[in-house]
Amino acid sequence: MRFTLEQDYSIRIIYELCRNDDKRLDVGELSSLTGVTPLFTQKIMRKLTASGLVESKKGVRGGYTLAAGRNPSNISLCDVFEATAGEMCINACLGHSYECTRPEVVENEGNCCIQKAIKLLNKDLIEALSSVTFEKILNNK
Repeated sequence: MRFTLEQDYSIRIIYELCRNDDKRLDVGELSSLTGVTPLFTQKIMRKLTASGLVESKKGVRGGYTLAAGRNPSNISLCDVFEATAGEMCINACLGHSYECTRPEVVENEGNCCIQKAIKLLNKDLIEALSSVTFEKILNNK
């Protein structure tokens, strides 16, 4: 499993917003600090703002900050991943609208031992990503 570029860049952007918590950063500054192109930074910022992790202010003194009530201790890697990619779901068979066509599963009314194993792995991954906050990252823990 590999993080997408968007997830990787989103982590960098949130890290910089946490690190510079006392000031607003515009797209140019975020791009410079993270090495992410301005266009991609802008795309990511729309998702992070829509998710409620980040607030945007327009105008000459505009830019981005962490949303009110958000701080490094209550933003996790899982939050960032879900903001950019939606619900954490490592396999299509865990999705709400997925219908398995394997004969064995259909005959057993949807009871699938493979799905159960993947569901456990997905749960463990969510728990692990949720336990890593940006406070821990900033403190190098």
